[in-house]
Amino acid sequence: MIETHEGTGAVQLHKEFTKKCIQLYDTLSVRHGIMIVGESCSGKTTCFKVLNRAINDACMHKEDMVEQYDLKPTTITNIFPKSQTTTQLYGDYDPLTLEWCDGVLANSLRGVSANVDKWNWLILDGPVDTHWIENMNTVLDDNKKLCLNSGEIIEPGESVKMIFEVHDLAVASPATVSRCGMVYLEPDPVGWRNVIKSWMQSQLKETMVPFRRTLTSMFQHFMTGEDGVFDMLRGKCVTPQPVTDISLMNSFLSLYVSSLEIFKETKATDDADVVMKKHKRNITLALKRKQKPKLNSIIGVARNYIMPKVDDKDKVVQLEAHFLFALTWSFGACIDEASKPIFDTWLRDKLADYKSHIPAQKFHAPGAKVEVPLHLQIGVESSMSVVFEYYFNPKHYQWEKWVIKPISA
Repeated sequence: MIETHEGTGAVQLHKEFTKKCIQLYDTLSVRHGIMIVGESCSGKTTCFKVLNRAINDACMHKEDMVEQYDLKPTTITNIFPKSQTTTQLYGDYDPLTLEWCDGVLANSLRGVSANVDKWNWLILDGPVDTHWIENMNTVLDDNKKLCLNSGEIIEPGESVKMIFEVHDLAVASPATVSRCGMVYLEPDPVGWRNVIKSWMQSQLKETMVPFRRTLTSMFQHFMTGEDGVFDMLRGKCVTPQPVTDISLMNSFLSLYVSSLEIFKETKATDDADVVMKKHKRNITLALKRKQKPKLNSIIGVARNYIMPKVDDKDKVVQLEAHFLFALTWSFGACIDEASKPIFDTWLRDKLADYKSHIPAQKFHAPGAKVEVPLHLQIGVESSMSVVFEYYFNPKHYQWEKWVIKPISA
């Protein structure tokens, strides 16, 4: 069941990740306090979500598995402890009325404890420190009781599991660590290639699907291999702030998709006549009454519903050009100033070897093995230019400087 929910497109089927899901299930079977430890983008959240979907699916369709493993439907409640104070988390007396006010954790724990027909996972996402975790020790040990300052004692049932999603245990006390089961995830088994596969399979817009071949060739040329952007970044550049490969890939994809205005899916129509007919009465009245501002407003609204027709060639141009822009401002944005010329040289060398899906337009890059189209010519007017000084102008289909120097008198 776990492998079925991994291979859905959004999550890639991976042997090591499947093992981690099974480890989490085994740990949940013997402990009511579990810590999922790992770096950002290592799959901590995905791990318990996949397991949750697999258990719920088994409860709905696999009666034999339910009886064999004594499964129950699972609910998830998320709490972020570091987003609130300790009194907001556990509760405190109101300083004016002296009435007791329940905290977020106390209220959630009381609610899930009453639901004995399901397994209830209380997810506490965030750093573990002594400011709030020490009060949980009585919940995590065999007593399994949360003692509040009001004198109330909340006893979570056997159906309640406390899952801590943390980056590390640097400031956690031995008393807390010894009470919990541990599942450690590292980002390497997940890998940035699986992020691309999931994006191509489940998040790629319908308008971009016909250009999958172009996207695949760009990913292969600029990111894979010994001279790809990851090897260049790790081997030749300096990143002042540590960043994982998956975080870089997520940043790249977010910037890339947001730049592609031409592929945005709207409910607009290609036929301007259809839109104008809807506003015909308003336009006629505005003309009779000579209301020019209102007429311009109506026409402006109508134009917003008209989707400009763009041919496939222009779409490929934007795909390739914005790919370079997103590559520069995701991977190139995390390096120091001294590494920018290195990145610039690497990108120009890769461009010299890249075979575009658009014919070249009367330009040959110095030392290039293939001709370079106009939309891939970044700063060719000067050998001192770096790619960070340019952006791609989709209206002119060429690269322009961020700052244009005024013409001297």
